[in-house]
Amino acid sequence: MKIFKSLGLISFTVLAIALFQNCSGYIGETLNNGEGVIQQASSSSACVGPSCETETSPCLEGANCEALPQPQPTPDPVCEGTDCRSACEGAECAPTCTFDGAVIPYGGTVFGYRQGQVPYGQSCEAEMRVCGFSGLSGSAPYASCSVQEASPCLVAGLTIPHGGSRTMYTSSSVPYGSSCSSSQTSVSCNNGVPSKTSVSASCSVSGPSERWVSRSGSETHGQTCSRVGMVPATNRLGYGICASGEARPTQGIDFDKISYPAIWGGVSQGGTIITGTSPYLYCYRNGQKMDNDPSDLLVAYLCM
Repeated sequence: MKIFKSLGLISFTVLAIALFQNCSGYIGETLNNGEGVIQQASSSSACVGPSCETETSPCLEGANCEALPQPQPTPDPVCEGTDCRSACEGAECAPTCTFDGAVIPYGGTVFGYRQGQVPYGQSCEAEMRVCGFSGLSGSAPYASCSVQEASPCLVAGLTIPHGGSRTMYTSSSVPYGSSCSSSQTSVSCNNGVPSKTSVSASCSVSGPSERWVSRSGSETHGQTCSRVGMVPATNRLGYGICASGEARPTQGIDFDKISYPAIWGGVSQGGTIITGTSPYLYCYRNGQKMDNDPSDLLVAYLCM
């Protein structure tokens, strides 16, 4: 009888030690809840009692099971990129795009432009952009585009609008006796580029300017002045109208460039009387003796 009691006591002791070892094995060990979540048991609390709760058996009455990890649910997979097309259902799941402050729905289109403004004469280049899972297709960044207005022309201080024209002058002045109409020209404008640039906005006729011109051969007064683009001058300034060795002018442009074949007398002024027969013409002042000698030969005319 004593032998059976001893065997029962030994069996109970072995069972208790085995249970205690199984329970203490959870402290500080890594557990798996069976759903793919790895848990770390706490080592701050001891498992007390003949048995502790495991993943498959409940905690026995009177045991302290606070150190056991609780099963945690496995999180849903994150929806990224093209995987969303199978994970999401309904229009609310589709992505949207933003362009120039406006929201573009998935599959929607919008036109973009490569430049916000282009020079006159050029065209705006549009690009269709489509909203997809990767955002808007294409790269044109501008929502609108405009063409610059044509530029006017600034010519000789005057503004000519694009496509317009204006009458101007090739010279700002013409000689006395001429007309500015012969200097008129039309200047047009094409987007800031004038058809002519060496022009004047206005024209005036120069006042009479007397000049002494040497006679050539048998020229008359009119022929000599016409040769230099001028007309015969009158004695309005008191210079005289002809020159000879005895009627030598002292005023007027180029008076000092006159050549005389013979000179008689002192300083004088130009003559106003022309006599003789071509080619021998003579120039005299009022009251001068008309003896038609070499000092009286006409050698220059006054032109203007």
